[in-house]
Amino acid sequence: MDIATALLCAPLPPAEFHPGCAVFPGAVTPIVVPLHDLPSKLQNQWIISNPHAALCDKLHAAFQTDNEAAAWTLLDALPSRQVLDPQSDAIIRLWSAKTLANLQTSLPLDGRCIFLGAPLSQTQKYHIRTATQTIHELFSSLLRPAWIGPVLIEVRSETNTKKALLVTDTYKQTLSRPVLPALHVVLPDKKIDAQELQQMVAQILCRLTLQRLEKPDAPWPQWIQVGMELVAAERCAGTGPSPRAMRRIRQTAGNAAIVHALQTGEATPDLAKALCEPLLHSKRRHHLSSLLDLLRNGTRTSDALRIAYGITPKRYISAR
Repeated sequence: MDIATALLCAPLPPAEFHPGCAVFPGAVTPIVVPLHDLPSKLQNQWIISNPHAALCDKLHAAFQTDNEAAAWTLLDALPSRQVLDPQSDAIIRLWSAKTLANLQTSLPLDGRCIFLGAPLSQTQKYHIRTATQTIHELFSSLLRPAWIGPVLIEVRSETNTKKALLVTDTYKQTLSRPVLPALHVVLPDKKIDAQELQQMVAQILCRLTLQRLEKPDAPWPQWIQVGMELVAAERCAGTGPSPRAMRRIRQTAGNAAIVHALQTGEATPDLAKALCEPLLHSKRRHHLSSLLDLLRNGTRTSDALRIAYGITPKRYISAR
């Protein structure tokens, strides 16, 4: 019997891949099989695990075997300053086109967001696009975008019992992946103001952005997650937050409360918003990428703020 046929018919034990061959555990001695004799699925597994294979070859192998998780791991592991090569970019665009075809939709003209689910008015779509633009501006200092291409926005009414097509974690309301990430927006049965919808989407988009930037085993401090969502919502509404009002909140809270928030990661929503407002101010937000990089690599919050922004707990009280 041909080796490839035998491997396809039998349940495969774990294999170790080496240059030019795969080694399977045998009853007495290991079984060495040339790579060109392996089924295409195993050949693709070897390409994905090969540290010397080109990124485009690894991505192609991952999508060929429907192993999207491996593709996302490869993209997330790229250094923040690395730009995708043309071949890898073409492979990702092809996957995006196939995914959108399966969802029976197409790329939008503005390239920012794609709407799925319940129909929305042009006013609602305008406000949602404004929310995506606001989040793009707030996180414009990132060395690499949090995701590639547009974001999918799936809208459902509160009484719709159908499950979301994309987002399975309804608590987070997001599908976090580096290509075509998704939001699940549930519209209440009562009439919702378009601006309320805009703020809701801005908060979920901000949550998704932070999820895309964090390490799986090291979530951001709670005050950063909550505070940035609240700042994003108010920026969308055009109501602030006012730097002077945020400074008053920090002054009222005092040095001890700010130190406690930085040490424990916990803060009230108002204080969290007041701590994040200076970080996302148009004159300072270019330091945000440095702050997040420091926190992601284990730097203490107080040290990360001092290095990236020059902010200490005492300066937080006077900062405007």
